[in-house]
Amino acid sequence: QSELRNEMERVVAFFAERYTIKPPEFVVVVDSMQARAAASDWRIRIGGPFIGSPLIGGTLAHEYFHVLQWHLSQGDRRGSPLWMIEGSATYAEGLYALEWYGAADAQFGWWWGSSRRIPAALRDLTESSWPNAEYPLGALATDWLVRWSVAANSNVQFSPPAPGGLVGWMEDDAYVDFFRHLPSSETWEEALEGAFGITIDDFYAAFEAYRSDVVLPIPHLADDVDEPILVFAGEIPAETMDRIREQFEGVGELFRDRFGDPPADYTVVVAADYAAAASVAPEVFGEHLDTASCALSDPAYSVEILTCDPTLVRQFTWQHFTTAVERLAPIDSLPPSPGSSDRRAPLWLHAGLVRYVRDAARAALGVEPLADIRRSHTGLAELTAQPLRSLRTYADMDGAGWRVWDSLTFLAVEWLADHAGEPALFEYYRLLPSSRSWQEAFAGAFGIGVDDFYAAFEAYRADGFTS
Repeated sequence: QSELRNEMERVVAFFAERYTIKPPEFVVVVDSMQARAAASDWRIRIGGPFIGSPLIGGTLAHEYFHVLQWHLSQGDRRGSPLWMIEGSATYAEGLYALEWYGAADAQFGWWWGSSRRIPAALRDLTESSWPNAEYPLGALATDWLVRWSVAANSNVQFSPPAPGGLVGWMEDDAYVDFFRHLPSSETWEEALEGAFGITIDDFYAAFEAYRSDVVLPIPHLADDVDEPILVFAGEIPAETMDRIREQFEGVGELFRDRFGDPPADYTVVVAADYAAAASVAPEVFGEHLDTASCALSDPAYSVEILTCDPTLVRQFTWQHFTTAVERLAPIDSLPPSPGSSDRRAPLWLHAGLVRYVRDAARAALGVEPLADIRRSHTGLAELTAQPLRSLRTYADMDGAGWRVWDSLTFLAVEWLADHAGEPALFEYYRLLPSSRSWQEAFAGAFGIGVDDFYAAFEAYRADGFTS
């Protein structure tokens, strides 16, 4: 509680000192049962996943700026589009992170990495929709407008940065002034012109041209292909590329032949070494590769370094699994799941599905025999008596030990796959968005109720995972 109060005080001081804003009255509600952070005109809500986060200050800065938006606009934002509301708050969050954490490079990389996968024009981002494009693209738009304002009011050249560039501190109040202009403006477009010195039509045209000029296309950024793509970077021997292609295609065949062909569209860049990965990372993700990293990844793209792990089956499988799950059960399409670390499932189920699919791929592609994989899992799982149903969160699983619960969850999903067939593993995710709860989707996919499964699995476990 003390840490949160102190961080909130720093956030309030940050905006008060730089923009001469007298802090309005507001409250912060910290609720461990909530999954998200949000703000209204006078209240900030902080959910459980953010409590104790080392970057909680950025979250508080983002939500506090929403409070300031309402305060400065006197409660009437004149129909401002969501890209401006969320984008300016995300931009403010980035500047606070720069001031306190020096995290601007990673922050700006997230803006670019996410924006590159957004086909929509900025002007169309007026309402919230998955994957919440208004946050990163709106932040880039705010950054563009601030730099435009700086250039218009000085002799500096207007030069918005390219992907991978740092967010520089811009001594300009324009993005705050936009909300100050709203009460005296007839429309939000008029307020934007007053604050930044550019008409909305001119801005939209210039910003889309900017996106087009600096976003260098790689597969799936500029085509209509809907399938996984493999790209190589750096000097890789031909025989090594052939082996990697075989693994990549083998993972795709596994999902098609055994798991019901869940939809997946992504690009994997396999780099020969760190230098090759570092050269392509800004183009793919909009950020630089950390010197301690072996990869950069998200559900749509990844850059893998061959010298870190010459056997990439695990990475390829994770990429396909994650992309398929994002398509089948977008997280924002699901209701909150109190008491769980993930809206899609209790952690034992989601983690077990990942582990089972990874190990199935390793066995199918000859990396390790299935018998050896299973022998290792059964040996580790026997080290704990913790009930499977109790492993809903990361805190629950920490008590059992990572390797132990990892093996236990594999065996639980293996039981489900034997009971209902492997395609049921992804049928579960297909059913989630139309189900009232994960338990309902579970029963529909696996043909057994959750409580009955728990009982059957504990009996199976008592028999040494052999019956």
